[in-house]
Formats: sequence, C-alpha cells, structure tokens
Amino acid sequence: MYTKTDQKSRMQVLINEEQREYLTTVSSAEGISISALLREIITQYQLRQKDLRLEQAVKDLVSEYKTNEELTALTSLDGEDFL
Repeated sequence: MYTKTDQKSRMQVLINEEQREYLTTVSSAEGISISALLREIITQYQLRQKDLRLEQAVKDLVSEYKTNEELTALTSLDGEDFL
C-alpha cells in the first residue's frame, strides 16, 4: 500500500565535487543510494534542530521556574502519600 508518507518529490541541487565524492563514498559503504543517504541526513538534521529548539525552550523556562512561585507551589507535596 502506498501512503502519503511514501510520496517523494524530485529536487535538483548543486553540490561541489568534494561533497559529491563524500556522498558517493558513504552511500557505497552503507550500501544505500545517494538519495537514501541524503534523506537520512535531512532527517537527522531535522531531529537535531528539534532537540536544539527543545533545549533552548528548557533554558528559557528555567529562570521562570526558579522565580515563579505559582509554578513551584505544590512541590512541597512531592513524595507525600495521599491514600
């Protein structure tokens, strides 16, 4: 079954000779096509960017968490049994 996530679109890009040689070498060593390698590189880049955005959000919220008593008001109950 062909799903929407399987759909691919063609894109033409210009790379320098060193980049082409690198892609050729790595794709050959991995036993995959250059296209598959490029898709994996893009996926890994996307995941890294997502991690960086999440890391920045955590950094941005740390000071808020430390200074906003409304966010930490119930932490004194942590570990207490309620039953």
